Amino acid sequence: MKLFLEYLKYHIKSIGMFLGFSVIFTGVFLLYHLPPGAVFYGAVLCLFLAALIGIRDYSKFCRKHRELEYLKKEIRVTADHLPEAMNLIEEDYREVLSELSDEKQRLITSMEQKYREMMDYYTIWVHQIKTPIAAMRLQLQGEAFEQNRELLEELQRIEQYVEMVLTYLRLDAGSTDYVLKNYDLDRIIKQAVRKYASQFIRKRMQIPAHLTTHSAKS
Repeated sequence: MKLFLEYLKYHIKSIGMFLGFSVIFTGVFLLYHLPPGAVFYGAVLCLFLAALIGIRDYSKFCRKHRELEYLKKEIRVTADHLPEAMNLIEEDYREVLSELSDEKQRLITSMEQKYREMMDYYTIWVHQIKTPIAAMRLQLQGEAFEQNRELLEELQRIEQYVEMVLTYLRLDAGSTDYVLKNYDLDRIIKQAVRKYASQFIRKRMQIPAHLTTHSAKS
């Protein structure tokens, strides 16, 4: 019912013109004292033809509405899939949408290109920065000074940030294979403790008793 009312609203001018012309012709026929039968049959014939044309036009209206509703649900909509234009105004709208669609595609292509360049740059940077970090670690490990231990801790923190960047790049890579499985939480905790053992010792930090008890039971 709502669609039919929208159709009437869309053709309100045409309906008003038809009714106005009908009133004019009826008035002319009455002024010339034409037989009422002629007026009646003429009106019925006009209404019959108008009904046929209206039903056909309403069917096209509903079909076009369904096509547009389907396009709205699609993820990617291009002007190539729009319903066929029925008049010059609709053709103008189609051309405008086509230009907008092309401009949108150009922007998407440009953004994807910039994104790929950015990802390539950071991927190269991450791999290149590992070389001086490894060289610095070897130098600092060569001499057992307190200052060197502090520098090693800061270097470890830098390595962690680099790994975070590399992990982020891998997450967005299309060729990344994800393996989902169960892991031993105690083993992960022990690895983390060993990794940061020097910092725990230097800062005199201890693991909470309930964690050590849990590991021992396991």
